[in-house]
Formats: sequence, C-alpha cells, structure tokens
Amino acid sequence: MRSLDEFACGKLAALERARLRRTPVMTARDGIFAERGGRRLLSFSCNDYLNLSHHPAIIKAAVEAAQSKLAASQSKLVHDQALFAYARITAPFAGVVTERYANLGALMQAGTSSSTQAMPLVRLSQDDLFRLVIPVPESSVRYIRVGDPVDVLVPSLNRRFPGKVIRFSVDVREDTRTMHTEVDVPNPDRLLVPGMYAEASLTLEARENVLAVPLEALNHVGGQITAYIVSPEDKVEVRALTLGVQTSTDAEVVSGVAEGERVIVGDRSGLVAGETVRPQIIQTLQYQGAEQE
Repeated sequence: MRSLDEFACGKLAALERARLRRTPVMTARDGIFAERGGRRLLSFSCNDYLNLSHHPAIIKAAVEAAQSKLAASQSKLVHDQALFAYARITAPFAGVVTERYANLGALMQAGTSSSTQAMPLVRLSQDDLFRLVIPVPESSVRYIRVGDPVDVLVPSLNRRFPGKVIRFSVDVREDTRTMHTEVDVPNPDRLLVPGMYAEASLTLEARENVLAVPLEALNHVGGQITAYIVSPEDKVEVRALTLGVQTSTDAEVVSGVAEGERVIVGDRSGLVAGETVRPQIIQTLQYQGAEQE
C-alpha cells in the first residue's frame, strides 16, 4: 500500500515521462494535460498534483491576473464611493438654513462651476460669526493692519460688540477714495441679525501719557493750527501748535503748549493777542479732568 502523497508523486513522475516522449500540450487555465492523438487525458489540481516549482511561468501569470483583478475592483470601489458621496450634501460651515429653493422630489441642475446659472438648493447663514464691511478713508489706510481691534456699535440693540480686522483690499477706490475693509464680529448669543446697521470705531494709533487739548480750542488759519493761551499775567497769546494723534474729541500736542498752561475754548472772535482777560477755569465735557480756559 502506498500513501496518497506517494501516489501523487508517482502520477507526476509518469506525467513527466509522458512529456519527454509525446510533447504534451498544456492548458494553464483549466489544468489539463492532453497527449497528442487523444490517447490519454489527465486532469489535475494545482494543490494536489502539480509541483509548482517546475512551472514558474504559470505562477507568474496567475499572480499577475489576480493583481489585475484586484486593481480593477479597487478602482471600481473608489468610483462607486465617489458617486455615493453625491447623495450627501455637506455644508462648508455650521449655520442656519434661511431659504430653501427646492422641494422633495424636485430635479436639480448640477452646478459644477462658479459660472453656472443652476439654482442653489438652500441658502445657509453662519449666525455665530458676522462680517462687517467698512470703507476706510484714504487718510487712514496706512494705519490698518490685520488683527486690529474694532469696536462695533449696533444702535438698534444699544450694545457694543468686539471685532477684529480680518482682511482688507490693498487698493483705494477712485470714486469714493476709500479702502474695502472686512471685520469679523463674533455672535455667540445670536443677538445680531444679517442686515443690521452698525457703526465701527477703529483704533488707528494709540499713545499713552501725552499732552492733549480739546479740538474746540484749535484754530485753523491758512494751513496753520493755532491756539489762544492765557499767560501767567492773564494776557492772551496766540501760538502755533504741532499736533500728533487725534481722536474725535482731542488732539495730541507735540509742541506749542506746555503742561499746565491755560487754553481758551469757546468763542474767541473778539480776542486779540496781548489783551488782558479774567480767566475762569472750566471742564469741558469731552476732556474731563483737565483745566481748560
């Protein structure tokens, strides 16, 4: 009695002898060796009878065929996944749908480019972050920087919101002489609504501990800025001033006035240089805490 392995080896040995004598025809696809003249047909299984080490070309062809089928299957999987992804519409940001342009079952035209006239599906509004567009005058363009803080006042809510310059154009419009500037305003409490009117205040330049006078004390004559000063002898003096940073109420004095000197505010049309006056110290509403004349 011979074992099954010995029997398989004997079959293979007989097959090899037959190949030497009769030059058999090999069909790799179905694993059949046929002798010339059709006298004997031997079918075999690669796992049981064939010694694969004797046929490397068959192994290589089978591996290449399997790899080709795998690549084709993977390509089809990617294609099917891409088509299936169109079934789900993902918003670019979290927000609220403010308008819907189609109902269930409606046929929508594909919008594959920015120039298409296809109707959108919905309109989405990002309500936790608002963008305020402000025109910055040409004289203030040089002070604008990305990240600058902005104080935003909404009159209808009587409330202020902090904002930040997020971007701006690098050119000034010829018709308005202003620069397009965008400010992001967080809206965590959802108090702001699109379309509300707002006023923005930008800090163009800030300086601490400087000498300043109220704008109502300044005179603009022939391109020169002057102010009426009361001397220690209570006489009127007219001095030319050099100004620095200005706000809506005050102006920094670079030169022309020393700290502690009295400046005349109000109507100065009847005053002349050298005239003796009787000064009265007052406090203006815009410049609290300073003695003004």
